[in-house]
Amino acid sequence: GKKSLEEWVTQEASCLCAAFADQAGRPFSLNNLLNKAVSNVIASLTFARRFEYNDPRMLKLLDLVLEGLKEEVGLMRQVLEAMPVLRHIPGLCAKLFPRQKAFLVMIDELITEHKM
Repeated sequence: GKKSLEEWVTQEASCLCAAFADQAGRPFSLNNLLNKAVSNVIASLTFARRFEYNDPRMLKLLDLVLEGLKEEVGLMRQVLEAMPVLRHIPGLCAKLFPRQKAFLVMIDELITEHKM
């Protein structure tokens, strides 16, 4: 009774095509829709559910991922990599990388929901 990866991808591809059709010839960001589609396939596999493309939780998660990646390649990450002893300062990483922390909190909430 469980869906295979191919079924999740096929279902999401049809949703993505519908989202393309909804644009009705207007210019739009292809990256934005593709990010949502890929995220939905991952969410389907991990949480056994997909999000609508305009779902506020999905939009927040995507924003946190993109902003978290910017934190990841920033100067502070390089400093921590050069001096790993700094990672042992309590609360420093949470202050330097707040979006990554917020992302993990949202993921924990989704996992708790899925368990229920």
